[in-house]
Amino acid sequence: MANPTSQPQEGLRARKKRVLRRKILERASIRFSRKGSAETRIEEIAADLDVSAATVFNYFGSKDAILLEIAKDLIGDFEQALATRSVPEPAQSQSLVLDWQGAQQTLEAAFRDRPTVNRRLCLELMRVALPHKVGRDIVSRIHRALSERIAQGQLSGEIRNDLASGTLAELVADMLTGAFNNWLNDPGRPLSERIGQALSFMREALQVRS
Repeated sequence: MANPTSQPQEGLRARKKRVLRRKILERASIRFSRKGSAETRIEEIAADLDVSAATVFNYFGSKDAILLEIAKDLIGDFEQALATRSVPEPAQSQSLVLDWQGAQQTLEAAFRDRPTVNRRLCLELMRVALPHKVGRDIVSRIHRALSERIAQGQLSGEIRNDLASGTLAELVADMLTGAFNNWLNDPGRPLSERIGQALSFMREALQVRS
């Protein structure tokens, strides 16, 4: 007969591993944003969490591996923001009203509430992610999330359909990329503000004209 307490213990171990993994990423983000990954030692990250350097290496084999995970997490926030939908209205029981303004506010908050996402860290993320398969995956994930969102808006009649959803997704992605690159070149204006303004402009451009 199986031990009735075995499954909860396994679940607890898994949760502890997830929590520690998250803490490693958070502490690494803080240290990388302050002085870069090259000047940060794994031992420093480990000391912040009162664990050994070997433990950190067990979760992530290198500092670049940590950076790749940070990049994927940021894209996860982006996907989650775009997946946000408002509650269906009674007259639209078969479709969901797309809340682009809500998605815009969520994305702005995602960057605003991440003080460690500064220019130094983003340059590090680009250095590691762009030449890596993860970089291509990130681009695909951004395009897919935008395309799905736009396609739903076209079906509900809220977004123009004179261009394919994929084409419109590319235009939105290009504008977001431009806002991000402009911020890298001139970090004086917050990234959250640039992202918000880019999305606001695109929201207006995507709407169906009466």
